[in-house]
Amino acid sequence: MSLQLPTDTLHRLLDFLRNTGSGLNAAEAADQAVREWIDRMGREGHPGRVPDGYQWKTLFLPEGTRLTVFCQTGLAHAYVVGSQLLYQGEPTSPNRFAKEASGYVRNAWTDITVRYPGEIRAKMASVLRREQERAAAAKASQPPPEVPRAYCPPSQPPPEPPVLFESQKPPLPADEWPYIDRRALRVYTDWEPF
Repeated sequence: MSLQLPTDTLHRLLDFLRNTGSGLNAAEAADQAVREWIDRMGREGHPGRVPDGYQWKTLFLPEGTRLTVFCQTGLAHAYVVGSQLLYQGEPTSPNRFAKEASGYVRNAWTDITVRYPGEIRAKMASVLRREQERAAAAKASQPPPEVPRAYCPPSQPPPEPPVLFESQKPPLPADEWPYIDRRALRVYTDWEPF
């Protein structure tokens, strides 16, 4: 079976192998790259997969996160591996980690610093929790996006308003007397009230 590669990808691969002095030929390098990609996708999963990590109340700690607590002997570290928090190779919780590292009961939120994977600086767990709560409150306070409504033209044009209303009569010029209809002044002798 053969696989087709775009020409520019094949040229880049051949140039890379030649420039690095690799002893692999193109087929071996492609085989190795595909195997590594499959292994990485098996570890990381597809984009819709939930990443591994430890859920600490409302705070999610992804795999590779380091928790640090200051104690009398110096610093103690716990790491998130898979979906567990490990301290000295044993699964633990953040509260128990803070207690075991220092020897007495402590507030884990205020005493533990968290450093996410790929970040240089650590932050206090309480600060991270507050930031997350503020972000959730800000998101909840935003109005939902307006959904565009479909335009439906009217099936018939709206009817013309009747011309009987006084407000629709044109105003009289200031120098002209109003026209009085003589029929309106006619007196009917046979008319009787109700």
